[in-house]
Amino acid sequence: MGARSLKKRRHGEHLAAPQASSMAAAAANSPPRRNKARRPYATVSVLLSGVLFVSVAALLFISSNKWRAFGNYVSYEMVNVVNEFPHDPEAFTQGLLYAGNDTLFESTGLYGRSSVRRVALHTGKVEELQRMGDSLFGEGLTLLDKRLFQVTWLQKVGFIYDQKTLGELGTFNHEMKDGWGLATDGKVLFGSDGSSTLYQLDPRTFKALSKHTIYYKDQQVYNLNELEYIDGEVWANVFTTDCIVRISPNDGRAIDVLNGIAWDRQQKRIFVTGKLWPKLYEIKVVPINKPIDEGIIEQLCLHDLDGHDGAELLQSDSPEFKGVMCQHFQVEELEDATNGFAERNVIESGDNGTVYRGLLATNMKVVVKKLPCHSCQPEESFASQVELTARAKHKRLVKLIGYSTNRTCRLLVSEYIDNGNLHKWLHEFQGSLSPLTWSIRLHILQAVANGIAYLHEEVEPKIIHGSIKSKNILLDQQWNPKISDFGLFKLQSSNSSHSMSNFTESNDIYDFGILIMEIISGRIPFPSHHSQPQAYIVDWFKSMISNGKISDLVDPKLPKKPSSIVLKRIILLALWCVDLDMNPKLKMEDVVQMLESNQLLFYVGTTTFRGYYH
Repeated sequence: MGARSLKKRRHGEHLAAPQASSMAAAAANSPPRRNKARRPYATVSVLLSGVLFVSVAALLFISSNKWRAFGNYVSYEMVNVVNEFPHDPEAFTQGLLYAGNDTLFESTGLYGRSSVRRVALHTGKVEELQRMGDSLFGEGLTLLDKRLFQVTWLQKVGFIYDQKTLGELGTFNHEMKDGWGLATDGKVLFGSDGSSTLYQLDPRTFKALSKHTIYYKDQQVYNLNELEYIDGEVWANVFTTDCIVRISPNDGRAIDVLNGIAWDRQQKRIFVTGKLWPKLYEIKVVPINKPIDEGIIEQLCLHDLDGHDGAELLQSDSPEFKGVMCQHFQVEELEDATNGFAERNVIESGDNGTVYRGLLATNMKVVVKKLPCHSCQPEESFASQVELTARAKHKRLVKLIGYSTNRTCRLLVSEYIDNGNLHKWLHEFQGSLSPLTWSIRLHILQAVANGIAYLHEEVEPKIIHGSIKSKNILLDQQWNPKISDFGLFKLQSSNSSHSMSNFTESNDIYDFGILIMEIISGRIPFPSHHSQPQAYIVDWFKSMISNGKISDLVDPKLPKKPSSIVLKRIILLALWCVDLDMNPKLKMEDVVQMLESNQLLFYVGTTTFRGYYH
């Protein structure tokens, strides 16, 4: 099982007052409000109990044994609280399962705080805990053959733990697009990735045995999230709604958006809790015979308040979803993390702000960027734009973890990449031979191209980077690149010199062409002093090609030059990128395809550089 419902909340508020804010958000299901007085726990408890005892929850019915279509029958059920137990209010619950003998296993999330733990039901005491790496966000959890299986958010990797000791037994890769929910019937694993697809996975190979797209009438049910297998049915929380569908030949139900569901098979008990809730509840589901308008169910379970489809909710900039996947820090927290923004922690400083290395209270290494406040948007607009930008998640993008604002300060918090930037390795390395071999350089180009294509094609609204350059390409110890500062220009005010109003995808493609030339040659694209007429790298490239000096374009520090045909292919691609008048419809996905295939060989074989660029 796994859940993400309250990931769409301000984590900063959760950390500051988990008992009030998290339960209020879950129980009342209302948008979070910043800078409001915290409600006392007693009030919140009444709210939660009121929701569970009094409210009537909409139910969806899936009649197909093939799991493809919902039937036409819609029923209501009421949820009664039977019992309540203590729960760690600091646990950001992502997965919950009952293992018998009054023992629970729980998967918790948040970067730097994710874990797997064994918990005593009646006391809430954490009896055993296995911490996860700072770069991992724990998600769904299930138990099969005395082994715990856990998936992680935004990574196609999972972990296997020993049920008794919680010692790590191994890792696995799965075929889902992401790791959200996990459950088992004792034979196979069921998985969800936030789409409308429910997976059956082989627990030995983790290959997908089958995939089933879930429909309500003719409409897909997106955002399948937390999973639990209960009496022959798969229960799936519909992320961003108040609905849980039961996928089976029988019927389904939806309750308050809960973030952990556990099933006691022997005693037929259901336990629920939420992220940072101080209580865990045993509930009972009671059917109610009452005719319901199916149109109401569609609106409650498949649309947001404005009638958008579930697929659009993840990209919505509606205030209901402010705080998506992005933590709000207090400025004081980041001052502590950077030792008062000490000069010794400065990584770099420029027109776009000063970058510091920092260490959070959770011992997580981060980068804190202090933006020049005079050029930033107002506080509310800035926060909304940061949270919108934080939805862009790709392995080639630096993770935007959070932000902080006050009247005089705008701060961004992102993951720490420990090997510097590409500019440093291209231009500041003092050795005679660069550690950046041709294969590494080509890998960097391919990876960066994929990251830009993701921003252009898969994020809605699309993100134009506006400053693709070697200083914004960070490298890890294995030379894997990540793009930083994406979305940064949109955080500047509209009257700033960095206004994005006239920027398009073509600007990023042009910048990528410049980056290709920089990586090939090892030359700085825009020298500070133009003492030579050909100092600008594009003019220099075209001049060298026209004079038949193609091989002289290659960085002299490169240990081994690429073959002539490979070099010509990559140079031609660079020239296409910077000559958009010739290729006005060129897209970044086209560039990716050219980099990762032999498509350019045809053009190189039929066109000479000298003839092409005279």
